[in-house]
Amino acid sequence: MNLNGQISEKDWMLIFHQTNGIGSITMKKIYEYFGSFTAAADGNLLTFRHLGLSNLVIDKLQANINKCNDIINRIHEDNHKHNVKVITIIDEEYPKLLAEIYDSPFILFVKGDEILLNEYSISVVGTREPSYYGKWAAKGLGQFMADNQVPVVSGLAKGIDKFVHEGVLSRNGKCIGVVATGLAEIYPLEHKYLYENILESGGCIISEYSLYTKARQGHFPARNRIISGLSLATIVVESKEKGGALITADQALEQNRDVFAIPGNINSPNSEGTNNLLKQGAKVLTKWENIFEEIQEFQYKTDNLNLNRIENDITNDEKSLLELIPFQEIHIDLLQTKYGHPDLFVILLQLQLKNYIAALPGQYYVRLH
Repeated sequence: MNLNGQISEKDWMLIFHQTNGIGSITMKKIYEYFGSFTAAADGNLLTFRHLGLSNLVIDKLQANINKCNDIINRIHEDNHKHNVKVITIIDEEYPKLLAEIYDSPFILFVKGDEILLNEYSISVVGTREPSYYGKWAAKGLGQFMADNQVPVVSGLAKGIDKFVHEGVLSRNGKCIGVVATGLAEIYPLEHKYLYENILESGGCIISEYSLYTKARQGHFPARNRIISGLSLATIVVESKEKGGALITADQALEQNRDVFAIPGNINSPNSEGTNNLLKQGAKVLTKWENIFEEIQEFQYKTDNLNLNRIENDITNDEKSLLELIPFQEIHIDLLQTKYGHPDLFVILLQLQLKNYIAALPGQYYVRLH
């Protein structure tokens, strides 16, 4: 707000955004009709009715316009207190890829490094109840992206989101977390550590919702269009036959973005969604570098990939055993049959300490990379 009391176009946009009942599609209609939100603030009631606003919403909007100075001052004070930046669709910093989609949010609230929003990135989504295979794939994919300096976009939700964020952070990579609440609200609360680690590692958290907005059911599918809209491609790691990850994949296709799916066990309910995506034409991801081979903007990276090949820190005995352990579970009895070394358990322990394998309940083992 200017010293002479004039409200800027950006602030008028915030006033309309703050009005319950006005979402991104309605914001777009208003903007296209009036040419600016400054002009819309002087619009007559009949015009707003023609644009589809109910009398209740119009009354709320009028009330907000009447007390616009107080509202704007409060918004700016609260955002400043929480280190939140407001980026609108008319700002230079607004994500270029997100601006291309039909229902781009007019306002983004951003915490952290907003420069990431205009870097080429990949979105990763999946079930909130992943199998061990899904957890392994999400974490490994996150590590690969971090090793190759590609920011990863996800939703900070339980399940696949959590594991891909952790994979990225374990390699000091950059995450963009897109949340379905205001930035002063953390949901789920148990992911507070992820929220903080993403910011401490140079990533950012964004939302289209005002600072103190609580989680609501309808916010999550709306949030998903931002996850897919920010990135060049969306990868579905693991998904049941129906779920939010498939909504994100559909939105990515509508936005003319690539969709990848990781094939899974045909007997696993967690792979029904991803396997169906593959039948419908999604690109198959059988090795991480497939992403760079398929996406033109990343093809230059194929000449200089960090593939995390087996390092020279394992012995020949360890390497021989590692080659027998698959990325699916294998029982110790079968390993003893295949590998007759007298120091089998010692070598298994060494591989665990070097993070090449993990021990599972019931004397099962699984390869990590």
